[in-house]
Amino acid sequence: MFKKPKFRAVLKILSIFTTIALLVLVIAINIVGDFRINDLEVAQYFKEEGIDYQINNLKWKDKNIRYIKTGQERDLSDHLLVFIHGAPGASDAFNTYLSDSTLLQRASIISVDRIGYGYSDYGNSVGIQEQVAFIAWVLENNPAKRVLLIGHSYGGPIAAKCAHDHPSLIDRVVMIAPVIDPAHEKIFWFAHFCKWKATRWILPKATKVAGDEKFEHAHELLKIKSIWANLKVPITHIHGKKDRIAPIENAIFSKNEIPAHLLELKILENENHLIPFTKPEMILEMIYELIE
Repeated sequence: MFKKPKFRAVLKILSIFTTIALLVLVIAINIVGDFRINDLEVAQYFKEEGIDYQINNLKWKDKNIRYIKTGQERDLSDHLLVFIHGAPGASDAFNTYLSDSTLLQRASIISVDRIGYGYSDYGNSVGIQEQVAFIAWVLENNPAKRVLLIGHSYGGPIAAKCAHDHPSLIDRVVMIAPVIDPAHEKIFWFAHFCKWKATRWILPKATKVAGDEKFEHAHELLKIKSIWANLKVPITHIHGKKDRIAPIENAIFSKNEIPAHLLELKILENENHLIPFTKPEMILEMIYELIE
């Protein structure tokens, strides 16, 4: 006569299946959510686009870092554009710009893996000042007559601080949906998954770094609050009114803190935080105009 399996045996089987499912989930999350592409994928992308490119895996201080550069080597009369991504992210976030043929006729273009992301000391978070020192080092190793820094989200204050500290290296900064106002730093409930021990271990390193940065945003922005009134480099600030990550108060902060003769402020009525990716044509047109 057929016997039903014992209750403990059923629990054991369920436990095994649950463990396997959890491991599969962890692996999937970490593969999909690391927000980076490797050198082979970078090479394949630009070869298919027919774009001259350099993959720079170098040593800076005690860190392995990476940045991508497109365009032919040029003399110092030409422009250099440097893109700085937000959190999380990596250099490939700006592939649309790195491969734009019209832009490449006028400039060389760099997109960095910020420290902690991509292949730049992946998984280890640092403050704004360390990010700025890294960007300045990249600029010093890629001299150009005119340099434009373009920072999205948390890349915005990094670009501005770099211009404040190294005005001789930079001619203009473009901040797109930047998080710059320490009084209006929003921390969403799900960010706490990056802090809780019970959930942190399951997350990809890039997400952990983004969480670490998020909880330090207000403190880091307070440390650089004095730079805005002392900027010497023109700033273009583009912001969407429907931005829920960097609320519109960040645009008001720019208007109040940056000298009026240096600030060009553009408010987009119907845009959110992802302007570089939802409106690439508009951003490209603006860059064309700036480097004319």
